[in-house]
Amino acid sequence: MIAPPVQPPRLGGYQTCPTATKRWTFDDGSVYEICPNSDFQGNSYLVVDKVLSDWSCLRMCNLDSRCTVSVFDNQYLYCHLKDTSSGNWVASNQFSVGRLVQRGSRSVAPYQGLGRWRNPVMLPVNPVGAYIVPGTNRFMGFSGWGDNEFYLAEGMTQFVDYDFTTGVTSKRTVSNTGHDMFCPGMSTLADGRMVITGGANAEKTSVYNPLNNGFSPAANMNIARGYQTSCTLADGRVFTIGGGYSGGVGNKYAEVYDPSANKWSVIRGPNVDAASTAEGNRGAADNHMWLVTWKGSSVFQAGPSKAQNWFGTAGAGNTTLSGTRSNTDAMCGMWVIYDAVEGKIWSGGGSPEYTNSDAITDAHITTITNPYQPARVQQVAALPRARGFGNVAVLPDGTILVSGGQARSMVFTDTNSVLVAELYDPAKNTWRTLAAAKTPRNYHSISLLLADGSVLTGGGGLCWTAQGRSTANCARQNDHPSAEIFSPPYLFNADGTWAARPAINSVSSTTLRAGDRLTINVSDASVTFSLIRLGSATHSVNSDQRRVPLRQGTANGNSWTFTLPGDYGVMPPGYYYLFAVNVKGTPSYATVVRISL
Repeated sequence: MIAPPVQPPRLGGYQTCPTATKRWTFDDGSVYEICPNSDFQGNSYLVVDKVLSDWSCLRMCNLDSRCTVSVFDNQYLYCHLKDTSSGNWVASNQFSVGRLVQRGSRSVAPYQGLGRWRNPVMLPVNPVGAYIVPGTNRFMGFSGWGDNEFYLAEGMTQFVDYDFTTGVTSKRTVSNTGHDMFCPGMSTLADGRMVITGGANAEKTSVYNPLNNGFSPAANMNIARGYQTSCTLADGRVFTIGGGYSGGVGNKYAEVYDPSANKWSVIRGPNVDAASTAEGNRGAADNHMWLVTWKGSSVFQAGPSKAQNWFGTAGAGNTTLSGTRSNTDAMCGMWVIYDAVEGKIWSGGGSPEYTNSDAITDAHITTITNPYQPARVQQVAALPRARGFGNVAVLPDGTILVSGGQARSMVFTDTNSVLVAELYDPAKNTWRTLAAAKTPRNYHSISLLLADGSVLTGGGGLCWTAQGRSTANCARQNDHPSAEIFSPPYLFNADGTWAARPAINSVSSTTLRAGDRLTINVSDASVTFSLIRLGSATHSVNSDQRRVPLRQGTANGNSWTFTLPGDYGVMPPGYYYLFAVNVKGTPSYATVVRISL
């Protein structure tokens, strides 16, 4: 059913456009008019710069359900989005006004068990990287020196702070650390601080503190690097290796950061070449490693190279070949530790080369036991659709949600985009195709699990240009400074209504150590429990994310008591979502707990 026409803006000035209008109908049925040489004066809830046309501005309005009026500044290339039906509509050669004439059908189609995507929300910054802020309903996303641009070492980074429950966004420039954080490594410390390393300013380290919402500089790395992966070790230090994107090619030895001493130390034992792909571009071969923190402060390198290796981090470190995952490299593939207690890592997709390379459908489960022992690799059900630059989130029930990506990896394009999400069930080794997103999410996109069991996706694209230079050659149609939230099928009844959730009434403590006992009081005793570490994502990498199922608990009425895993390699320090999951698979709203050293 089509909604009735929207009343035109009224307060002062024009009541209708005095000149010839351009009319557009979008794929949801919404009808808009563009009135050139006019300005709609009123509050803008979002202003986006470097927008190239009135149509692009109008498209942003259509993608944001709050928007009824857009104003394009053709002199300074700003797009103003407005949610008001009142204002002063006046003549101006500098602007053109886009106005919603008739809302299309935004009613939800009959539910088919596919989950649902919310309408996209435009963001003032394109989130190439993002992380969940502990204890809040917020995520922080960031780009490069510009809202939608990156270049070389520009010494600053644009951030967006997005409250995904209220939809409120705010933007800020972080320059006090002198760090352009585009394409970095990210790892969360035991106390919840986020360590962001390298990128465009390739030797820099910045630390975000959720307690004061501020950034501070930390010690520079000894080796400049970008596109590296980092991970938080069992003892709370941060390990990184690789990163030939910036700071020169080759010799990207491992380093370990000690937050208590604010010091980086190079360890040459971990062999970066052994863990690199056969990529023809050697600056890309050591990028985006799949690093899994494990027992004894060891690190398991699960990919993207065909070879899998163990890295020791004590002293000068060491390398032990574990074996071979596949006969194909999988650069920018997806991977996640979906059952840390059993040492199980799912991986899939990616492509043999970084770009201009067909994505693959191969998927594997790698099981690790004791450090430095050969892993067991099992090829499992292939992805229904090939995905390069895709993203993955592990869900509270242990299933795995993949989204975004394209059938042929091609940076800064949306060709061959995969819009449908897919759900993998490791217990059944089966795939299920779910609902399609509205927006392609390819190179430079992210996904993060939220506390309500939904998954936020965002970003994609970006333009390579220096400050002060023209953006005329930017392919803005492939830039996606927006976010969409997907509600998986487990949140719905068969008729499409919201499913009843179990509730966590209380926990014995929200600050715990490895091996502690945890008592959870719930509304329904017929539930299972899991801990999922809060995520950070960029370039298909989320080394913070892992699921720790709680098993073998003792029930007493509606209370369950568990002994947590006793090894920080299984359950690294940091902040976790605690979920209860009922017999239908529906999760509770998460309680956030901290695992401390």
